[in-house]
Amino acid sequence: MIKKHLDTTVKVIEQTPTGKHFKHPVAVPVAVTLFMIVSFCFWFLLYGGQTLQDSEVRRVEVYIDGQTKTVPTRASTVGELLKRIGVTLQKEDVVEPGVNSPILDEDFKVSVYKAKPVTVVDEDGKTVTAKIAESTPHALAKKAGFKVYEEDDIQFAQPDSALIEDGVVGDLVVIKRSMPVTINLYGKDIRTRTLAKDVEGVLNEKSISINPEDKFVPNLRTKVKKNLKIFILRPGQQIVNEEEQIVPPTQVRYDATLDVGVTKVIDEGQPGIRVVTYQIEVKNGKVVSRKAIQSVIGTQPKPRIVVEGTKTAGFDGSFDGALARLRSCEGSYGSNTGNGYYGAYQFDIGTWGGYGGYSNAAQAPPAVQDQKAWETYQSRGWSPWPSCSASLGLQDVYR
Repeated sequence: MIKKHLDTTVKVIEQTPTGKHFKHPVAVPVAVTLFMIVSFCFWFLLYGGQTLQDSEVRRVEVYIDGQTKTVPTRASTVGELLKRIGVTLQKEDVVEPGVNSPILDEDFKVSVYKAKPVTVVDEDGKTVTAKIAESTPHALAKKAGFKVYEEDDIQFAQPDSALIEDGVVGDLVVIKRSMPVTINLYGKDIRTRTLAKDVEGVLNEKSISINPEDKFVPNLRTKVKKNLKIFILRPGQQIVNEEEQIVPPTQVRYDATLDVGVTKVIDEGQPGIRVVTYQIEVKNGKVVSRKAIQSVIGTQPKPRIVVEGTKTAGFDGSFDGALARLRSCEGSYGSNTGNGYYGAYQFDIGTWGGYGGYSNAAQAPPAVQDQKAWETYQSRGWSPWPSCSASLGLQDVYR
């Protein structure tokens, strides 16, 4: 019996080290489980704890520090998104669109410009160093306190040894100034600025056609100097100049702290001025023809800036989720299928009724379309969307 016991012990010892005959009923399931947990944690952290199948998850393209990455998120505003991905903002930083802007669509883009030291040098020698976040040379120079003109040439540059010795810090921005000139176009003065070297260059820069019938004083080869006055004459022709206002374009910004329907004008803008020259033909004291021969923009329009509220009133997150599901079936906010139905909820013209001042739903911002969908649901339930509400199993539990 002792020998039998020893034989058994030896057999076990011989089999164990090889691994070939080693069996453990728990090891494989444990290893697989651990692998799955690690994988889940990796993807969970990678996507910020979001569930990618969630209908509320939107993919947002974020540009920051010269790099762009796509982030899936359930954040409702730009500020909330940046906080979730660990972006800390300083007061000098610039975020476009603003931190209060709602994230309402796929393909949403956010740009973050971190403030950094910039040295701006005017061609007259004036130098300013400041911590600025603006992205374009014009915006940087303006933020640094320089009065700049649209015609000025403002560029990033590499500092030379002299500037480095003078203490240039950060990026270098150099301002090359445009010259003020006056163009007398067939008797009408147009004050403008230019970077051109000669009179011909000024005319080309301002898109003024050089007609062989015209006379130019001084001649086309004359060098441009400050406050130069250029006369353009057309002998023997009856010429009329008329000033026309250029309506300033409207830039719309959205603010999630204001209710839908609330609009604020934060800058009225300024109309531009276009001088149109007409050649008139008169017979027997009557004008028989009127032909526009020149059109020169003397003053560029300054955009009108409007802030529109996007804070939805009256429905909570659960209904917001129902709307997201409905949109996934009906269409996108900019949808125009050509069959008379528009927008994310496929409103026809009659049902939309010019809501919010927009002729059809596809022209309205997402928040306005959402609010109209809420009001429509309050009065009619899901009946305006019979097919999608039925296929999605939407319940009439929100009113």
